Amino acid sequence: MAASSPAEGWQLVTLGRPALLAPDGQPQRVEARTLALLAYLALEGPTPRSVLAGRLWPAVPEATARNNLVHLLRRIGSAHHPELFQTGTEVSLSPALKTDLGWLGDEGCTDFACGPLLDGLELDGAADLEAWLLGWRERLDVLRSGRLSAQADALEAAADYAGALRPAGLALDLNPLSEAAWRRVMRLHYLCGDRPAALLAYRRLAALLDRELDVEPLAETQTLARLIERGALPPAAVPAPTTVPLSLLRPPVLIGREAIWRQMEAAWAAGQTILLLGPAGVGKTRLMQEFLAAKGTYLPLEARPGDATVPYAATIRMLRRVLAPPDTLASLPDPVRTVLAALLPELRRDGATGPLPASTDAQVMAAVLHVYGLAMQGAVAVAFENVHDTDAASRDLGFALLSDTFPLGGRGGLPRVICTAREDELDAEHHEAFRRFAARGQVAWITVPPLSAAQCRELIASLDGVDVGSREEALFGVTGGNPLFVLETVRTVLEQGDGEGGPLPLPPRVSELLRARLGRLSPPAFQAARAAAVLRGDVTVEVVSEMLRAPLLDVVAAWEELERAQVMVGERFSHELLAETLRADLPESLRRLLSRAAARVLAGGGTEDPAPSRMAELWLAGGDAAQAAPWLLRAGAAARRTGRHREAAQFYAQAAEVYTALDAGLAFDAALEHTESLAASGDPAHPQAVEALAAQAVTPLQRAAVATQRYRAEEGQAQPPRLRQIAHEGLRALASGTASPDASPPEGLKYEAPLTEALALAAFMSGDPQGTLTHLTRLAAIGQQTGDLEWQAKAQEGLGLAYTYLDPRAAIPHLERAEPLHLRQGNRMRAGTSQAKLARLLVDLNELDAAAEAIARSQRHFAALDSRPLEWLSLLVARQMLALARGDLAGAAALYGEAEAFSPGPSALISAIRLVHAATLRRQGQPEAALRLLQATRTEPVFMNSMLPLRALREAEALADLGRVAEALARLDEAQHALTQLPNDPWRLGVLRLRASLVDGPAAAELRRQAGALADKLGMA
Repeated sequence: MAASSPAEGWQLVTLGRPALLAPDGQPQRVEARTLALLAYLALEGPTPRSVLAGRLWPAVPEATARNNLVHLLRRIGSAHHPELFQTGTEVSLSPALKTDLGWLGDEGCTDFACGPLLDGLELDGAADLEAWLLGWRERLDVLRSGRLSAQADALEAAADYAGALRPAGLALDLNPLSEAAWRRVMRLHYLCGDRPAALLAYRRLAALLDRELDVEPLAETQTLARLIERGALPPAAVPAPTTVPLSLLRPPVLIGREAIWRQMEAAWAAGQTILLLGPAGVGKTRLMQEFLAAKGTYLPLEARPGDATVPYAATIRMLRRVLAPPDTLASLPDPVRTVLAALLPELRRDGATGPLPASTDAQVMAAVLHVYGLAMQGAVAVAFENVHDTDAASRDLGFALLSDTFPLGGRGGLPRVICTAREDELDAEHHEAFRRFAARGQVAWITVPPLSAAQCRELIASLDGVDVGSREEALFGVTGGNPLFVLETVRTVLEQGDGEGGPLPLPPRVSELLRARLGRLSPPAFQAARAAAVLRGDVTVEVVSEMLRAPLLDVVAAWEELERAQVMVGERFSHELLAETLRADLPESLRRLLSRAAARVLAGGGTEDPAPSRMAELWLAGGDAAQAAPWLLRAGAAARRTGRHREAAQFYAQAAEVYTALDAGLAFDAALEHTESLAASGDPAHPQAVEALAAQAVTPLQRAAVATQRYRAEEGQAQPPRLRQIAHEGLRALASGTASPDASPPEGLKYEAPLTEALALAAFMSGDPQGTLTHLTRLAAIGQQTGDLEWQAKAQEGLGLAYTYLDPRAAIPHLERAEPLHLRQGNRMRAGTSQAKLARLLVDLNELDAAAEAIARSQRHFAALDSRPLEWLSLLVARQMLALARGDLAGAAALYGEAEAFSPGPSALISAIRLVHAATLRRQGQPEAALRLLQATRTEPVFMNSMLPLRALREAEALADLGRVAEALARLDEAQHALTQLPNDPWRLGVLRLRASLVDGPAAAELRRQAGALADKLGMA
């Protein structure tokens, strides 16, 4: 139907069934993408070609999409009319094309169709366009519902009840779950004299809510139904709102804080972190803001309720706030962007995901410090509110940064920082850390007290338009001088219109005042506040709208009321006591309902990448343990990835408890993860957890899993026979389950690997290097077969240790291969131990510079952990050996003291450290002390057989220094015998050299010749 004249008479129908109508009124055959394009331009106006092409063809390259758009526009012009569009760099509709959306420009117009936008249109393969369509459908429904509701209210106010029913009914059709819309229809039917229709509407509403939401109508709706049933409903009267002076939100003068201000000035001058402590409502935030406002511009940050269980919640909020401006984000150097991408998914260019880093990771600390630098351009300080709500990872990162930077405010360091906290809500770790920093002079610990009676009177006198008569003393007596409580009580006096006489509404707790204040909200605003309180974390109007299944603009209107009532400030509560009161007063059934709604919205994309711990908390609060359990497992895994094994153990324990009533197999799996996390954290409860796990084990695989945990519990203390017993018990369980349906090969190999490692350790401790190699070769094969990086890395590390005794230089490549394998799976702890082992070998080979490099790498890996595991001792051994080899005897002795202080008890590593210290004592001229220490190791419950030759050599050295030559030679004989079972060339070289120094004549010359040949072989001449 092509034509060359302007597109006069053509019409586009978008509401309801879409259509393109020719001038004769006949609908045209139009493809779905064409109708979507026409509607898009009708609503959005002129649009760049690139945007249109991306919307219509999101899955193809941009050039292809733009080419497709050109062909589509040509087809539309050819099939319908060439002037339906105006084209250029932008595409727009011809002004001659009429649409059914003209009413959007006329705020009072209610002459519109009520059908959905592009009803029934299928947009396969255009996800962006689908999202756009859903968004506009909701916006149009909200606009139409709002206009119809306003029209109905106006007609009702004019007593045209019959006329009001039509727009009220249409508004209800657009928002069938709105109780306000149902109440309007009920009231209008009653006022029209049709009480049965009004009650029928109520019953329809009750059935709808029960079917769709499993809830009853609100109390307000039920009350309306009862009034209608009794015939006692008067015409609605709209109460005039009470005006509350703005000074009640922010009193114009800061009262009674002069002494604290002087303390803050002194701390500021000293570059200290300022910590303001006090109960809720005492005025910490106001004091901090006033002080910083006098200093210049500052960066406001905060922790929020719910952050505590979400790793890096506070840090991520800060990063997003600072990086929000496009120019700031664009200025981020690539190395910093790469590091921060682990915390901010939107920075990932390749879409890859990875584990969260440890909060003491040097790169993370440097990247966060860089972002602070960007934020502080032109600012003087950071204001951090509600530190007590901070998550542990952000807390540790903050303290790590503070420990490296003092005083604050210097060039290139941290900005000055002021924090507020409720002291009674600081956890033990926070409290101890602040106390430790205060003792070092880095933190100014300042308690903010309540106001005195005189200061309370001064505060009230400073409030413009407020008069409470002679009742200031009563106000102080009941509120205790807490400024927030004083202001809330005064607010209640004014809102009740009782500023002059009568008794004060002074309840014993401010929560009663807050309840009264919240009770004056409209039902929509009250429900929005309840939903926000349940969310706890980063509240948004959009998420609240989805939770309540309410139109977005209705929630926006409710939010405006909350802001006018000073309940909300933006998307935060004006004071957390309001949120606490709302949560405390929620009926249990409604708490469960809102918690489930919040969980569904967040899981469905209401927020990017919801924190597993927060999701689990919401599902548990919602009474749906089955939904919570998988999130608890994910929370445990997330905590474990950052080295927070104690937190992980708590999450896994919760999951195990939940699964106990649901699925015995899943309960066992969760309990196994709980037990493993206890082992990783060195928790003394691990052995008891292993026995509890054994009581749950039913299948062969489960019994094998228990054996792996027994190995974990005893690997640091058990002797070889016990390790073999544990390993063989587990392997027998695996063998008995090969025909079992739950014993697929990958699962069996998962448990065979640690049991094989146990056999390798037993062989190594027994002085059986060939047996060690056999088991480690099997372990490497399991790692390759399963693709498990952990076991590949452990096998390479073990092979390196075994070759240390057979061919030391052949061990080096194995230990070097272990480090990247550990790092690929994010295991910084094992990467650190592999480098520590390499460093010890290099010291034995006298390659001291190379050993120092390996130690530096090991230190970086251990520094990236949130806490120091027992394996940290392996690094201390290497550092101690290097210090001794370089002649730094004081340094070596200090490292020994550090190790003894850290060690929780006997272990193979602490025995090795004592051997090195014995050599240090001997070099310091204390051979008697060295000998006593060495002999004491002979009675230790844990001493690896592989160390026997070295201990005998060290004893011989001490005896030789004491002139007890015969005893020294006997110890060398013992060492030589042990070396026949446990070959170790560097130690054999030490034996040859010492023996040569103790004998005379040809025997000495032969020993020196053998020592020289061996030194040449080892490259240690």
